[in-house]
Amino acid sequence: MKKAIILHGINKSKESAAEYLLPVTTWHWLGWLQQKYNLADVNCQNVLFPHSWYPDKTFEDDYEVFKSFKIDEDTRLIGWSAGTTFLFKYLSKHPEIKARHLVLLAPYLNTTKLLPEGYFDFETEFDPKIFGRFNRVDLFYSTDDPIPGILESAEKLIEMFPNIIVHKFENHGHFKEQEMGTKEFPELWEVCKKEI
Repeated sequence: MKKAIILHGINKSKESAAEYLLPVTTWHWLGWLQQKYNLADVNCQNVLFPHSWYPDKTFEDDYEVFKSFKIDEDTRLIGWSAGTTFLFKYLSKHPEIKARHLVLLAPYLNTTKLLPEGYFDFETEFDPKIFGRFNRVDLFYSTDDPIPGILESAEKLIEMFPNIIVHKFENHGHFKEQEMGTKEFPELWEVCKKEI
């Protein structure tokens, strides 16, 4: 079965998350992308992690939720912001995992220590060889991203993995609806559908 899994980022507080009527998995372009995949006959799950706000987010909680998903060579993983951070650590803990496509949007390597303590600690150094377990790896970032550490993380990943396919924007901020002016993200879908 063709599968895709979308991993969202982190919210600045529980109060901030409560300002929305619907959960984070429906914000910005996430629900739109899930529907695109589903209409293309790809079973797409949009993971809702528990306590996805500062300071309550933990890697252990996210791990408990995510380990129930079966990832195989016909799986596409799409991570946004702190969702990429989780994927980096999860994939490092599971060297047996191979998948079809990895898409990183506004990736974050915790270079500025914004994530809760322990979230991105590694037993060993971050290994860029994890990218070799995918048929294709795409990286999306915008030069006007307001989150500290995103640009540095993107540049570091590009340097670490020369085969990564880079999609650089200048006016998409952190890929939020407010910054892009729409929930639709056609440039992202054009890339995702290449690996269906």
